[in-house]
Amino acid sequence: MNEIVVNVIAVVVTSVVIPLVTLLGAKLTQWINGRIKDDETKKVVEEINQIISTNVSYVFQTYVDNFSGFYIRLLNDIICMNMTIRTICLKIT
Repeated sequence: MNEIVVNVIAVVVTSVVIPLVTLLGAKLTQWINGRIKDDETKKVVEEINQIISTNVSYVFQTYVDNFSGFYIRLLNDIICMNMTIRTICLKIT
């Protein structure tokens, strides 16, 4: 029974959540870049975006390599970090 649940979660995350996070990340980056006027702040936001992209790529590859509930929680943590960074960026601009 647990194996079925893990497989269902794996399919949902792979087919829905990951593409959705990618799309939202691209839209968020465009929106933030449109609101930032300071070059130094733009550089910091670009670095943050690169860090998040690297982490998401790593998590995705790890997830593909080994379906496990641990990696799903890790992906959720990265999504939460992304939302936190978005909130910080909104306060900066």
